[in-house]
Amino acid sequence: MPVIFCLLPTAYCLLPTAYCLLPASLSA
Repeated sequence: MPVIFCLLPTAYCLLPTAYCLLPASLSA
C-alpha cells in the first residue's frame, strides 16, 4: 500500500510529489 508509505514519511512524500501521486493514483 503505497498510500500508507507516502503518508508516513511526509518529507519523502513532499519532495517527490510525482513519485507520491503516481503510486497513490494507481493504487486508488
